[in-house]
Amino acid sequence: MITILKFIPIQDGLYCLSCTDGVSPRHCHYVMKCSEGEVCITKSHLSKNGLVVFDTGCLSIEKCHSGQINVSDSHQLQQAVDQRTICFECCSSDLCNQKGCGQIGYPSPRGPVCFNCPQVSNPTLCDKIKVCDKSQECYIQKEEEFGDIIYSSGCIRKHSCRAHTDIFGKRNAEHCFQCCSSDLCNANCDAVPHLSTTPSTTVKTTTAAPLPRGCLGKEFLVLFMQNHESANESLLVDITTADTSYMHVTSSPKLNQTMKVIIDRNLLFTSYANFTFPFDMACHESVTEYKAVIIRTTELTGVTSFDSNDPFTNDGTLVIPTHKLSTEYLVSAIDGINVGPYHASQFAIGILHNNTQLSITFRIKDNKPITIDGVMFWSGGVYNKSFDELETFQVRHGSDLTGTYIKSNKPVAVFSGNECLDSSYSMCSHTVSQLPPIDQFDNEYIIPSFYNNSGTLIQVLSPFDSKVNITIGTNIISMLHLTEKEYKNIKVTTNEVTIVKSNRTVMVTGYAMGSSSNDPYMTVIPGVHQYLDYYKIVIPDKYRDNYLCVIIPTGSFNNLHINQTPVGQFGIVYQWSVISSGKSFDVRTILVKEGVYTLGTTDQVPFGLIVYGHRINDGYGFAGNFVSP
Repeated sequence: MITILKFIPIQDGLYCLSCTDGVSPRHCHYVMKCSEGEVCITKSHLSKNGLVVFDTGCLSIEKCHSGQINVSDSHQLQQAVDQRTICFECCSSDLCNQKGCGQIGYPSPRGPVCFNCPQVSNPTLCDKIKVCDKSQECYIQKEEEFGDIIYSSGCIRKHSCRAHTDIFGKRNAEHCFQCCSSDLCNANCDAVPHLSTTPSTTVKTTTAAPLPRGCLGKEFLVLFMQNHESANESLLVDITTADTSYMHVTSSPKLNQTMKVIIDRNLLFTSYANFTFPFDMACHESVTEYKAVIIRTTELTGVTSFDSNDPFTNDGTLVIPTHKLSTEYLVSAIDGINVGPYHASQFAIGILHNNTQLSITFRIKDNKPITIDGVMFWSGGVYNKSFDELETFQVRHGSDLTGTYIKSNKPVAVFSGNECLDSSYSMCSHTVSQLPPIDQFDNEYIIPSFYNNSGTLIQVLSPFDSKVNITIGTNIISMLHLTEKEYKNIKVTTNEVTIVKSNRTVMVTGYAMGSSSNDPYMTVIPGVHQYLDYYKIVIPDKYRDNYLCVIIPTGSFNNLHINQTPVGQFGIVYQWSVISSGKSFDVRTILVKEGVYTLGTTDQVPFGLIVYGHRINDGYGFAGNFVSP
């Protein structure tokens, strides 16, 4: 039986759904642009298995009126001789055949139907579509890469479009970004109609997403410290977000233009992305350079960086968003077995704003002098200088610089570590961590030892006159009195958990001391009051073994899920329980593979996270968060 339905006069160049043997017209995710004089059709028929299936596409208006099918017509749907047509229907508006033959159409309310192609050389070649959520609208982007013009299109959250426009601008000669809110409006980047001006609204759901906190943000300053002279691999950045975000990477206008062209970029990414910078972006000692990079995003994101992708000397750090940066810092570093130029203690400062006045009060082990700008400084000496936006300044010394005090009149970013740290059990490897400002320190820490290392060195650094209680395992080993800017290094075995509690805030840094199968690395340790109930991180590739170490209140461990999977389904290589401030905590170290991981508790109980990994002659480590929530 063939049914021809009456339709209104046709429009020019209709867009019609175009699929074969679909379960329902509205589930077709492909479109075709009809020729002049054609309309949309829907045809239902029995498949070879006796199921009712649907064909959609374009057909000439004359054939619709006659109800006849000409299988030689390339614009018509093909029908096998053993199939029986049940319904044949024509309509004459864009996407009208999504509810053809009496089927249920698109849901209401809904977002627009958008072209959805991640990469095409011409937007007219995109034949895929997606029905957006009501909180989304369509976008189209045009970019140049390697001299080629590439277009991408799809759905994006409404406020992301506005944020993208605010940060990156609407268009320029090489790039175009547009949002719109009507069906199939993102067909052309040069003339997108119906730009959305509808204010975003908050949609309440019964299972709200975890509130982003801590080191998540929308702007980050990234820099890379000097690595061992043998390192020459690219500098790496990983970035994660809960949904889809635009990212804009910009370097100083004073940077060498050849380098700037390589660094500056715009990128749309979903869930996570990684990208590299040339190794020449690493800082050099005692010279003002233009090597800070700003990363801005439209959504809340987390960023980690690696000072080299070199297989023998690498380390990573969590990057602090700029709204958490401040004006006072203390440097953390240690001495290795060898002391000298290639094992130097070092720190680097990235400048956010013009006319930043910087003051560095040195604390140098053994009071060995350091020379900067032709002037010698001993421990207690003060170096002052003014810097401008996105400038960097690195200080490097053969002796330990821990306790060096950095003060500025405007917020800055500070990174520290060792050019190449060795131990009696390993070769040397680069260590780095961004440092939290003093106003982000905590007064209570639970520090697991790094698994599969010869030992862990814990450094407690106090900005104030403090009384610090240190417990290793079940034994209180010491009550320390640390004076202002004084520190204490504590060595523990590979299977002990240490608790540090202070009457005033301190910073705690952990150093993995390496082994015969991996080299040292470091990370700032998260304080108990800095724990979060949700994290999203990237485990880098090319490492032999990788670990997620969680410090979680007892009773909530079984509520922990990793990538929406109960934690009990993962391999646990180490477990311990401790009591701090009258509260019991479980420490668990979990073996994982490379990839993207989300960790969250179903009861929203905060927990600490430390991430690290090993390969021969190398290791890396970083925390899930080490600033206030």
